[in-house]
Formats: sequence, C-alpha cells, structure tokens
Amino acid sequence: MSTAVVVAGGLLAAGYGLRAVLPALRRFFIPGAVVAGFLGFAIVQIGARFESVAALGREWYDWPKWLISVVFAGMLLERPATSFRDSARRAASAGIAAWVIIVGQIVLGLAVTWLILRPAFGTPIHFGQLLEVSWAGGFGSAAAWGTVHEKVGGLPAARDLAIFFAASGLLYGVVSGIVLVNLAARRGWTRESNSINDSKSNSGVGVSPTRNRVSEVRSGDAASQQSAWARRPRHWLIPFTQVLILAAAFGAGFGLKWSLNRSAGAISPDLLRFIDHLPLFMFTLLGGLLVREVLHAVRLGWLINPKILALLIRVAMDFVIVSALASMRLAKLVEYAWPSVILMIVGAVWCAVTLIWMSRRLLPREYWFELGVINYGMATATTAQGMMLLRMIDKDLQSGAAEDYALAAPLSAPFIGGGIVTITLPILLQRVHVLWVILCGTAVAVALYALGRGLVRSAAPTGLLVSQEVQERHERVES
Repeated sequence: MSTAVVVAGGLLAAGYGLRAVLPALRRFFIPGAVVAGFLGFAIVQIGARFESVAALGREWYDWPKWLISVVFAGMLLERPATSFRDSARRAASAGIAAWVIIVGQIVLGLAVTWLILRPAFGTPIHFGQLLEVSWAGGFGSAAAWGTVHEKVGGLPAARDLAIFFAASGLLYGVVSGIVLVNLAARRGWTRESNSINDSKSNSGVGVSPTRNRVSEVRSGDAASQQSAWARRPRHWLIPFTQVLILAAAFGAGFGLKWSLNRSAGAISPDLLRFIDHLPLFMFTLLGGLLVREVLHAVRLGWLINPKILALLIRVAMDFVIVSALASMRLAKLVEYAWPSVILMIVGAVWCAVTLIWMSRRLLPREYWFELGVINYGMATATTAQGMMLLRMIDKDLQSGAAEDYALAAPLSAPFIGGGIVTITLPILLQRVHVLWVILCGTAVAVALYALGRGLVRSAAPTGLLVSQEVQERHERVES
C-alpha cells in the first residue's frame, strides 16, 4: 500500500512538472493528473511482466471506489446552499439546453448500441451510456459509474471503458472546439469584437445585471466568511479540522448506508439487493450535507473552510484520476475498439449539431454561441475546457454566458452527466427493456426542447429591444 501511494505521488509530481514545462498542456487545459495517469498506464503496460509492477496496477484498480466516496463527501460541505427557485428563474434556458444535450447523449448512445453495436459486435446495452457518463460526466463520473457496475454487472469492462472515454473526450473536445470557435468567428456567430467589450467595461454599459448580482453575492459571502475566520485564531489546527470534518461526512454516509442495508434486509431480500447496489458515494454525499447542516445548526458553521476542503477534494480527485487511468486494462479496451469508435463518432456529430443548430434556437440570441460553446466543452470533456473555448471569443467574460452556465448548473449537475440518473440508470436497465428508456428519454428531450423554444419566443421581443438600446448606447459612447 505504501509503495503504491509513493509511486502515485511521484507520478503526480511528474505530471504537474511536465505541465509546467510544456506550454501546450497548459494552453489546452490538460490536467496534470491526466498526464500522470497516462504515465502510470505506460509504466504498468511496459512493465507488466514484472510482478511488482503488475501488483501496483492491481492495487490502484481498487482505489477509485473508495477515493470517489471521499470526493463526494466533501462536495456539499465546501459549497454554500443555493436557491433552486432563483437559479431556475435566471438560468432556465441554459439548464434546458444542457438537459437536451445530455439526455440526447443517453438516447442516441443506447439506441446505437441496441440497434447496431449489439447485433454486430455483441456489445452489452450498458455500453450506450458511456457518452453521458464520460463525456458529459468526466473522470469522477466515470470512476463512480464503474464502481456501480462492479456490483450491478452488465458491462465487465465498465470502469476501463469509462475512463478511456473520458480521456478521449477531453482531447477531442479541445481540438474540435478550437476548430468550431474559429469557424464561428469567421461566420459571424460570436458577439461584437473586443473593442466593444472594452467600451462596455469602461463605460459600464451593457454589463449583465445577473453578473453584477452574482458578483455582489459572492463578494458578500467571501466577506462574511473572512470576517468569521478573522474572529478565530489561524493556526495549524485549521487544516486538521477540515480533515476531521471530511472524515465525519464520510463516516456519516457509511453509517447511513449500513443502517439502510440493515433496515432493508429486515423488510425484503429484493429491497436489500436494490439498496446494496447503490454506491457508497451517494450516501457520503448526503453525509456531507448532514454534517454541514448540523454544524450550522449548532453555530459552528464557521469551522468549515471551503478553500481547504476544496484542496483536499482536489487531491483526492487527482489520485482517483491517476489510479483509474494507470490501472486501465488494455485488453478490455482493445476488445471494444470498434464499438468505441462508432459511439464516439455518434457523440461527436450530436455535440456539433447541438452547438451549431440547437444552441441558437434555445439560448439568448445575443450570446448563443458563447453559452453554447461552454456546453460543448462540458458535453465532450469538462467545464474547464468549455471556459477555455469561451475565453477565445469572450476574453473578459463580458457576454454573461459564464454566469448563465454557473446558475444553470444546479438544475442539471445533480441529476445528469454524473448525477442521480447516471448512477441509477444501470440498475434500471437491469429491470426494464432498453426501448422504454429510449422512448422516455426521447419524450423528455422533445418536451424540454419545446419548452426552451417557448421561453425564447416569449423573451425575443424584450431581448431585441435590449439589444437595440445597448447598440444605441455603444454608438453614443463611441461618438
């Protein structure tokens, strides 16, 4: 165990070192942990004939199931509670677009697997969820989904494939996104040039009121947090306190699952099997929420330091990525080579269609491409890649797209692309025919698209008047 930890730490150091000296890795937002994971994968594959190296791969293979529970335990601890109603009111269009994109990945993936890949290659039906799990969900979702399949079954190579898809999506999303951004700039799909953005920032004209409100709220939260910690002495116990809080959240989740298993076993064996299939990280997520609310109830909420907790979660996530990538089984990836290529092509076409065709119909006309390209980064790789693509056409983030995306995240992230639907769908597919899932998903996507179109139509006259007023102000400023 100690050897595996030391080697994984060395790989992380090497990965971040390479990222520091190779500008291309920074330019394309390739995480140091991903670089470290591929280094570990190469070492395991090259040295597989040595028992000590093979043992490292076997040990790393078991890490994600526990580390991902630590990551989820801290997610709700380090994030303040948000108003669902306010987020829904201010970011409905962005949330609907994200839902349509990700539900479309589920529907298309399952349909292609059911109709083409299973008859041609004998591919398990669960394979069709990989686009949503890994492209929209990322490495954390991939590791979590793989953990679910270790109990549910249905796809023996689930975790290896999910991690491979996440890495492939990251590389594809960056390269294709840069191509699409350049196409958009030439076709006039983006907003005004940086000169108009500069005049906005200098004059205060046209700045999104949502952005101002969000900045004020964040500034207020930061100020109150700083004042709370200012009243207490800062010493070496503060990081240790965060470790204890995170451990308490993990313990609360573990205890919650244990209690639920005992209760379900007393009721029915079928219910026990269902509860036992639910992964531990779902319960540690609730454990984090429980610990946070208890601390606030007893007036000890000031003990929570979001910055240190975020750092601890990041460290755990780095080790998840390294161990998951390094322990991928090459034989399993080769076995699913052609189904993977076909499914990725389908995913690539769908993501391009949602950006070029659907985004302009569901998102605000003033910055549809800016907001759409963040969704594109999210749906193919990570939100960080989406923000990188946005900065290419909206350097100072003046469009309001970033704020809309952030406000819409609570409407989609807890449910799809690594949320509740992602984790429970493998269990559902064991009990119902895939056709019902495809039909229900299609109905949801069509209904949401219609709702989004209705929102755009109802807001169109107002948006047009606002655009005209902003343009007139720009002309007055320039003159």
